[in-house]
Amino acid sequence: MPRQVVIALVLNDQRDVLVIERTKPVADQVLLKWAFPGGGLEGDETPDAGVIREVLEETGYAIKNPKHLSTRRHLNDDVDLHYYEAELEHGQQADISSIEEVGQVRWIKLDSLDKIFTPDLINWLKSDPAVADLLGLN
Repeated sequence: MPRQVVIALVLNDQRDVLVIERTKPVADQVLLKWAFPGGGLEGDETPDAGVIREVLEETGYAIKNPKHLSTRRHLNDDVDLHYYEAELEHGQQADISSIEEVGQVRWIKLDSLDKIFTPDLINWLKSDPAVADLLGLN
């Protein structure tokens, strides 16, 4: 069975998107310097619960009302990627200084995604209609 991974697309009121700077590769993956918050499901965790947990753990932000956008098989691995749109529960950020896998948490303008993501990742995001629409990549 493929590994199940959730990815959160969290936009604030200014339509900036939440991204993290990873300091360590995820599993056996090549390190993506910047990424949307997310990660693998734990035990019998549902994708909705997993995306809420991952965003809180990696960014310090609580989210609510996760909405499933799409599920896609990763191109190079036996991984199902579940993309979610989510709302901030509130604007307060909890301390994440003890999280070693995250260097920085940032809100960036949607039109700046191509400045932090590789062209291959931008093309991957564009190829998913629901994700591309939310991020303004179409």
